[in-house]
Amino acid sequence: MRSPADMTVIQIDITNVCVHSCSNCTRFCGHHQQPFFMDYQTFQKAVDSLKDFPRMVGIIGGEPTLHPDFERYLEYLRKSRLAEKIATFRYPVEDMLHYIKTRLDQSHDAKTGLWSCLNAGYYKHFEVINETFHRQFLNDHDNTCLHQALLMPRKDLGIPDDIWVKKRDACFAQSSWSATITPKGAFFCEIAGALDMLFHGPGGWEIEPGWWKRTPDEFGEQLQWCELCSACLDVPQRISSDERDDITPQMYERLKKIHSPKIAKGMYVIHEPANYREEDYQGFTRGSQYIEAANHKRTSKDNRNIYPKEFFHTNFQEWKKVFLQGVAKDWVIISNNDEEANEAEGYFKNVIINPGCCYAYGNVILVNVRASSLEMLAKGIIQDNWEAWQYFPPEKIVYVDAYQVRHGLNFYECIDGIPDGSRLLIYGAGKNGKEMYARLLAYDNWEVCGWVDQNNQKLGYPIQGVDRLERRDFDYVLIAIQDRETFGILKDKMIQRGIAADRIMQVFRK
Repeated sequence: MRSPADMTVIQIDITNVCVHSCSNCTRFCGHHQQPFFMDYQTFQKAVDSLKDFPRMVGIIGGEPTLHPDFERYLEYLRKSRLAEKIATFRYPVEDMLHYIKTRLDQSHDAKTGLWSCLNAGYYKHFEVINETFHRQFLNDHDNTCLHQALLMPRKDLGIPDDIWVKKRDACFAQSSWSATITPKGAFFCEIAGALDMLFHGPGGWEIEPGWWKRTPDEFGEQLQWCELCSACLDVPQRISSDERDDITPQMYERLKKIHSPKIAKGMYVIHEPANYREEDYQGFTRGSQYIEAANHKRTSKDNRNIYPKEFFHTNFQEWKKVFLQGVAKDWVIISNNDEEANEAEGYFKNVIINPGCCYAYGNVILVNVRASSLEMLAKGIIQDNWEAWQYFPPEKIVYVDAYQVRHGLNFYECIDGIPDGSRLLIYGAGKNGKEMYARLLAYDNWEVCGWVDQNNQKLGYPIQGVDRLERRDFDYVLIAIQDRETFGILKDKMIQRGIAADRIMQVFRK
């Protein structure tokens, strides 16, 4: 067993309400007659108690985005754990799985993390989520991920004490996953906390600074919950979307006694202890095995929860009335050209975009009615001479090159091979260069250490002259030039300057 101090993450369970009732859920969603929502004072205590915890603090459920005060809680977490806001999901995302793999799963020094099933609540809180969480563990469960039986206690199965203690102390869940804080206190294991909630236990440790420094010899009475848990055993596994729990007859009686809704609905499979043979099953030994069974397919384009819901078309003369009258419910397309507006809608309806950003697509502007930057407008505070984009800070104005979209040019083909942490210098400040600069500011995988152009004096700061190449304080040069011939000429000149050919890349190749 591990001390919580040695864990990668400590969770805060803010609710056990969920849109799913997954098979063998670690929070036993679907079994509670009365789900919980953590109150704000308890949440503050939880965050404060982890002030000195050096690694990640996670927000989890259930589905945490369903908490009625979710954004208020995130604001407190962000101010407590982060020096500045995160900037994820700024540029349109065409391949969600790729983005999860390369962007949301890669921040190993993360201070904040979110566990979500990408439901409608995620879309509702999209902007604040992506300003708060370094890492996001997203899984819509519309896949073949496996959940291991958790409610087949070892005594029900006849496993003797000597074997049990060894298995318990090597439990994959406690050694791979996390400790947690629930409304009832702090726990050495997240499943122990969920069992205490389900079976109306005595609660956990006092939520106070340093609680997480306890060592296994101090876990004491909390180990009683291991006796009800089968995470460390060789027991059945089931596709999560099946929604039935694997249980023993004795556990059936326990759940019936607490009036479990899942039991009342028949959402269970009883395994007779007399038929149990350990060799028939292979329990999990790593925390990632559940999603490995689904080939890491955490979501697909079939999940439309996080895609734009609706587009309301207006023009540059009338757009403010649209907001003041409240006739738009989601995205607003602002354009004086119907053909360009329809083209923009055709592109944006099939990509994931951030409701907190303003998107410029040629002569078309897209904004969302929920954008925090437009709150003053929603309240009737109008800047008479301002266009829509002027309400947004520069880092939230995203330029999408319509030419690039029409011709199927791919940003990822340029950046896929660049290691995280690399220092990038952008060459070119035309449309491609401006777009590249805006995109890279939305990522913290790399550092943009410079931006150069031959016309730097005309363009002004932050663009520097080509002599900046001589400083060699970069790892890669990204040439933001569409034409291949021009790219070739510039590449040859840079090689002559002593820059390695494999460190020179063209932006937006096919």
